[in-house]
Amino acid sequence: MIDSLFNIFKTGYDILPRILFVCFFLFIPNLSFAANQLSSKELTQLCSSEDRWYGGLCNGYITGTVESLLEMREQGLIAEAFCFPPNIQRGQFIDAIRQSLEKKVDTKPAFESIVLTLREKYPCE
Repeated sequence: MIDSLFNIFKTGYDILPRILFVCFFLFIPNLSFAANQLSSKELTQLCSSEDRWYGGLCNGYITGTVESLLEMREQGLIAEAFCFPPNIQRGQFIDAIRQSLEKKVDTKPAFESIVLTLREKYPCE
């Protein structure tokens, strides 16, 4: 009888670290998300780097943000904030955003700066 009670507690101790591990990865990242957003200043530093790797990170961040916005708009999750002209190339909007970032370096989230630039450069008519 005592052995079976010991086994129950032993099993409970084996599962406790697993539960704590799952809870840590489910809840901790959500608490610190706002503090870990890439700022416009940081994105500008990536974009202005001579290193091709950092330039690729810059272009990838901008492209991913724009494509996410377009997909959310297509799904009806957000309103039309900007409208690209027909046949626009990816490099065109990346260049426009990079130029805008260089002119206005601030600490707001990079995502917000990208959206504001898109609204300014490509308004819906």
